[in-house]
Amino acid sequence: CFILLPCIWYLMASCHRKVYGKIQSSDDQVVHIANSFGTTASVALTILLLPVAKHSSLLKLCQWDPASAVRLHIWSGRVVIFGSFIHGGMHMMLWQRNGESLLNMILPPLGCWLNDDTSCYPRFRNFTGFVGGVALLVLAVSALNWVRRKCYRAFYLTHVLAAPVALCMVVLHYNRAIFYVAPSLLFYMGTVIPVKMESWWKREGTRIHSVELLQQSPASRQEDRRTCRPCVALTFEATPSAVQKYRAGQYVDLKVPSINKLVSHPFTVNLVPFSPNHLRIIFRATGKFTHQLMNQLTSAVQEEGEKEPDLPTMQLSGFHGANVRLEQVLKHDAVVIVAGGIGITPYLTLLHEVHEALSTQSADERVTQRIILHWICRDQELIDYVTEEYFEPLQASCVSDDLFTIRIIVHKTSSRRCVEGKECPKRYSTTGHDAEAPLETARTFDASKDNKTLPFDTPLFASGFGDSWLRNLPSMFAFCIIAGLGTWLIYALYVNRPSAETEVTYRWAYVAVFPFVAVVAMMLMYLTLSIIEIGRA
Repeated sequence: CFILLPCIWYLMASCHRKVYGKIQSSDDQVVHIANSFGTTASVALTILLLPVAKHSSLLKLCQWDPASAVRLHIWSGRVVIFGSFIHGGMHMMLWQRNGESLLNMILPPLGCWLNDDTSCYPRFRNFTGFVGGVALLVLAVSALNWVRRKCYRAFYLTHVLAAPVALCMVVLHYNRAIFYVAPSLLFYMGTVIPVKMESWWKREGTRIHSVELLQQSPASRQEDRRTCRPCVALTFEATPSAVQKYRAGQYVDLKVPSINKLVSHPFTVNLVPFSPNHLRIIFRATGKFTHQLMNQLTSAVQEEGEKEPDLPTMQLSGFHGANVRLEQVLKHDAVVIVAGGIGITPYLTLLHEVHEALSTQSADERVTQRIILHWICRDQELIDYVTEEYFEPLQASCVSDDLFTIRIIVHKTSSRRCVEGKECPKRYSTTGHDAEAPLETARTFDASKDNKTLPFDTPLFASGFGDSWLRNLPSMFAFCIIAGLGTWLIYALYVNRPSAETEVTYRWAYVAVFPFVAVVAMMLMYLTLSIIEIGRA
């Protein structure tokens, strides 16, 4: 409704204003209605990139869940694609009805490419519109749910490559399209470029503390070889401020350059009980990326010798996701949580936070009286690990609490049974010096002097992570530089635009504004980060 109703209202008002009560030929009416659809698509462009700008102040201010916010991006994209196709389709229908060749109307002749002639403007307008429509069609096909689920890398690369082409063609196609494209694109650049630049600055990766492989026993692997998907517990160091800002259910983006230099993957992150300077990711090897990551971590864990093993560089960025799950739980007197398999991870820290919050409330303030967790899982090793690391510490802290209860019910669905003396699941707990273990499944990594990795911390240039207005100044400074510079350049170019004879080539200056602003912003971010590092040294 937030996207569709305003766009539909605008489309109806535009058609009414241009067609109703005016004496026009049928061709003119078709042109006006087609242009109204095109302008409606341009209106949707003003919102297109706002919801997908991670670390933006808008998401923090509106307390939008990124999963809900991305729906705005999807629906605005649908309006852009639908309006553009109707716009182009009606014009092509009109050409066909008037006996024009579609190929001649779309492709400018050779003379138009060699001479700066204003008479060629309609041909270039048609050509840029057609190329932009093809780019939108590619985006529409790659954004289909089954394509995105089955081939996420193709979906990601298609958006990275085709989206700039589509936006560029829109600016070249319509003389005022820059005013529709610029707001969301500059907002996106102002929130994403500083964080990406800071991530590049920390490209050595996050410091890993330990890796534990929750492997099945040999008999279990033989029985479940078709569905064998082992889990991995990855613990990494974090700054005290990052741990303090974390909220249950949030996730981080993990990028491993040795596997893929472009695409990052989301992983739920949890606190580590009794370890205030560490965070943990528990994941199951299900897809190509997680299998490759598990193989690299396994090699590092089981590597023998006195030399510290080489871990893959892991770049973490976050936190992302809603931070209101605790508040949602505390609003109800009874809460039932159902989780399946590795889906338990978003609730591990949540249970601890709920217990801590209820313990500090008085009897009159307390609303929640009972929490029941049903966990359906077939993996005995995962059950053992989660029970030992999270459930048992929670049980120990809940002994003296009589005014509320937290009940955990584990439904083990596998047919395997642990018989004493016959391949019972076993977890090894060793350190980097225990090289004599035959098959190590856990290892702690010591930070050497040559280790350039850093503890995980929230981005300096991300909005909403600062504890005070002073802490949020860097993100505000970076955003104002990018958005302000881009807006000023576009305004200066528009008010000083030349005559219609050279307007076709002049529009490339609008396109050049965005890479120019990006380069200037990256240079300023590089200078700022260098000064910060010198100050810390």
